[in-house]
Amino acid sequence: MPSWAMPRLCLSGLPALAALMLLLPDLAVGQGVAGAPDSGPSRAAVGEPTTDPLHRGRPFTTTLAGIVTLEGSGERLDRARALETELRERAAEDPSDPGVRWMIIAAMSLQVDEESARGKVQITRRILDEVELLGALAPDHPGYHHAKGRLHAGVMRSGPVLRWVAQRLVGGELLRSASWAEAERHFERAAELEPRALHHRLELGQVLLDQGKRDAAHAPLRAVVETPSELPLDTLLRERATVLLGDESEG
Repeated sequence: MPSWAMPRLCLSGLPALAALMLLLPDLAVGQGVAGAPDSGPSRAAVGEPTTDPLHRGRPFTTTLAGIVTLEGSGERLDRARALETELRERAAEDPSDPGVRWMIIAAMSLQVDEESARGKVQITRRILDEVELLGALAPDHPGYHHAKGRLHAGVMRSGPVLRWVAQRLVGGELLRSASWAEAERHFERAAELEPRALHHRLELGQVLLDQGKRDAAHAPLRAVVETPSELPLDTLLRERATVLLGDESEG
C-alpha cells in the first residue's frame, strides 16, 4: 500500500476514530521511500521558528520527511515524539510564533498511527487542543486552515456510527458541526496563502472528489502535478495527485 493511502485505509473499527482526524501536512507515515532525507530532530535540524514554513522552514520539512519515510514503526514514533519535544521547547521560548505551533501539530500527527487505541484517542484530543491554540494565535495561518480542513474532511468521511463514537470519546464542537463546505473553505484559503505549497491543493482536490465534484477537482490536482518541487515530500504529493487525476478520468 502506498504511504499516501495510510490515513484512510490503515485502520478499521474503533481505532480509526483518531485516523479520521490525521493532520499530516504532507503524507501519512507508511512505507519508506528510497533516497528520502533522514535527518534527526536535533535543534539545528528543526530550523528557526517561522510563520512561513514553506520557505524558511525547509530544515523542519526535511526532518519531517525523514521521519515519514522511516521503515520502522517504533523508530518513527520515537523520532516524532523527540521532534515534538524539541518544538515545545521552542514554543516555550517564543509562545507568539504560530509557525512553531503548526510544526507541533505536524509532529504530533506523525504519531497517530503508531499509538495504541487508547493512545490514539489521547493524542487526538491533544491535536484538537493544539489546533485551537494555533487558531487563537493566528486565525489566518495557512497551517491552521489546513489542519481545520483535514479535521472537517476526516469527520465527514467517517460515517455516522464512527462519528458518534468519536464525539463521545474525543468530544469537540467541530465533530458535531463538521461539513464539506468548511473543509473546502479552509483548504482554499490555505492555498491562497501558500500558493506553492502542494499539500493544500492536493487535499482540496481530494475533498472535491469525495463529493463527486470531478470537474472542480481537476484544477487543484493539475496544479499539484505542474508546480515545481520546493519541499522534500513534493514528489510523493505529485504522485498522489497523478493517481487521483487518473481515477477522475476513469470515473
